[in-house]
Amino acid sequence: MAVKIYGSNRIDLDGNNETFSIRATADDELNFYKGASTKLMGIDANGLESKPNIPAFHVYTTGDNYSVPTSATVYNANNIKYNIGNFYDSTNKRATAPIAGLYHFQFFVNAYSASNQRLYIRFILNGSFSYIPTIGYIGKHSDASYGGTLQLKLEAGDYIEAQWNVTGSGTSI
Repeated sequence: MAVKIYGSNRIDLDGNNETFSIRATADDELNFYKGASTKLMGIDANGLESKPNIPAFHVYTTGDNYSVPTSATVYNANNIKYNIGNFYDSTNKRATAPIAGLYHFQFFVNAYSASNQRLYIRFILNGSFSYIPTIGYIGKHSDASYGGTLQLKLEAGDYIEAQWNVTGSGTSI
């Protein structure tokens, strides 16, 4: 490894395949880069961090009158708002952890014109273990919104699927 120092505000570390850089800016921010311009992380003078490449995604469904599953079914989002780090795979509807760490998931469903049914929201870990954060009752001829959240420590390669279903029929989202 080679270390190069450029004045008082930049240090480059040359590895076998990559160069990493630590730079101090005029506005008192310390930044970490891969190569010349890919910012990995920053810390400002108040200790606040910026991590532009943290794995994250937001998927959703548009339209109305979708059929609601009566057995546990993976949620089929038809739009991706963002997918930082290709965390979410739109073909198998899974979020796969790129690195070990603590992850936060949220899943919300709106049910319209439903009567006397239960709505189940589940998160499935690696195809088998089920977390059920929400079981909601939908009253007579009502519209309802339900959500579930989960924070879970994952290992690299673990995956999560969001599933849902209602007991009964005649519900649309």
